[in-house]
Amino acid sequence: MRVLFITRTSIERLSGGDKIQILNTKQALEKLGVTVTLATEQTTIPAGTDIVHVFNPSQLSAAPLRAARAAGIPVVVSTIHWDMREYYRAMFAVNRKFLSIRPPRFLRHYAVNQCKALAYNFIWNPAVLKILRTVFTQADLLLPNSQAEADLLVRDFSIPHDHIVPVVNGFDASMASSVVAGAFKKANNLGDFVLCVGRVEYRKNQLALIEALMNEPYTLVFIGRPLDPGYMALCTALGTRRGKTVFIDHMDQQQLFGAYRDARVHAMVSWYETPGLSSLEAASVGTNLVLTRGGCTEEYFGSDASYCEPTDPESIRVAVRQAWNKPKNDALSKRIAEKYTWDETGRETLAAYRLVKPAHQ
Repeated sequence: MRVLFITRTSIERLSGGDKIQILNTKQALEKLGVTVTLATEQTTIPAGTDIVHVFNPSQLSAAPLRAARAAGIPVVVSTIHWDMREYYRAMFAVNRKFLSIRPPRFLRHYAVNQCKALAYNFIWNPAVLKILRTVFTQADLLLPNSQAEADLLVRDFSIPHDHIVPVVNGFDASMASSVVAGAFKKANNLGDFVLCVGRVEYRKNQLALIEALMNEPYTLVFIGRPLDPGYMALCTALGTRRGKTVFIDHMDQQQLFGAYRDARVHAMVSWYETPGLSSLEAASVGTNLVLTRGGCTEEYFGSDASYCEPTDPESIRVAVRQAWNKPKNDALSKRIAEKYTWDETGRETLAAYRLVKPAHQ
């Protein structure tokens, strides 16, 4: 079977959860004998392609779908979708915080990001929803990462249930089993700490985590590249005021799993996660989790995590305290290792391909 993966043009330049999902799904399928080619915004489908698999269509146009349909090749879509309207509305309130920290320095960031918020709310998001409706309704099969995401597709786009097959997200089990405890702490001269791994951006809500823990004794460690320089400047300014707040730009996967292993808590208080690859990775080495209720987190992690509301500082504080004081429990890491590996993602994806009658088989 020959499969063409199509994704956003910025995949090499800008890393993210979708890139990790794409590369690991590709590797898992190749282990199963599938030939996978990766392309960006492809409008010409190579001869011999059996299936076109589109990832993260919110970052694409509908052109790849139209090209595949014209060639008579079935299209499956990894939707990577959640309703972002509440999150985009919240950007206005976050931007006002630029005015509270040395206004002369941050007025430009405030103006730029208020314009971005207006564009996201009134131009970009409506345009994306229009593209998504076209892609979701015309694709042969949709592959969300959870039942919660599947239910959202049914509710918001009227997709028939038989056009949706949830496929789990995964983590690298080999990384989880090979890390050595203590190395990250030693290299960074740290004691116990709260970790947050992910791009520094509005959706990941790192600013709210800093604000919620402003007067708490925990050391906070953020690992991830900034997506928006203004938001990063706001986070670092508040982190400097707080103290005991460390920002690390980037780490390779091996080092990252060392950080997960050494963290007492991994906190991801995003507006939503589907379910959040960093949370899966942290859970795989037994680290206690604090998670947003937005997205499909509860479906993956159940009662083995502490949950918070991303808009409520007290909720975040209580969840971090709860996770900090809770003994580590192997139940979640064992369940993650059984259900949420990339090999399982590959098996479920291949089973979904066989439902749509590949073009040359």
